[in-house]
Amino acid sequence: MGRILFTEWMAVCWNPSTDQLNVPVMFNELLYLSAGWPAGCANNISMFITAYVTLERYLCTVLPLKIKKIITPRRTVAVIVSIYVVCVAYVVPEYAYVYYDWNFYPALNRTMLGLAFRSEFLDLKGLSFLIHAILVVSGLFSVSLFSVLLVTQLKRQTSWRKRHTRSENHAEALTLRDRKSSVLIAVLALFMALVDVPMSLKFEKKLG
Repeated sequence: MGRILFTEWMAVCWNPSTDQLNVPVMFNELLYLSAGWPAGCANNISMFITAYVTLERYLCTVLPLKIKKIITPRRTVAVIVSIYVVCVAYVVPEYAYVYYDWNFYPALNRTMLGLAFRSEFLDLKGLSFLIHAILVVSGLFSVSLFSVLLVTQLKRQTSWRKRHTRSENHAEALTLRDRKSSVLIAVLALFMALVDVPMSLKFEKKLG
């Protein structure tokens, strides 16, 4: 939900019609801290939680008798909390380096609210972008890898059930269920790749 709201606000700030409101605000700079980084943070959180859920489902198919000992509620909470902490912490340097202030823009001959930079945090410049790029690549790789492993395992199970199930109707029902699960996970991974990569590249090109 938060990711959707931040993305919608980013679209509003990027809309050329917003600049015609005659408001003393540089919206293309306003979105940097109010939409860009929060959206990126929420995106990474969603991506790593998806990767964890996919890994959990894969382990359920590979180790069905041991999964309850491996994936416990306490460990799940610890993993999710860790994901939130890491994804929020990496944007802290950017908020320490960048802030909002009134600036004079010669091209517009106006003083408007925009971005300003603290010289004492100059060494932090680009650090958040680097960590963000690493997290995006590793997150997409994790989702893709676990999805491929899960789909492969489901196909193996389907073949095994076909060979060892006497009732053809029952075997066909199991196969259809596994196929639906495989397609759902594959589509989810593909959707995340198609959406996240272009948005990340556009965000870095606009604001980097």
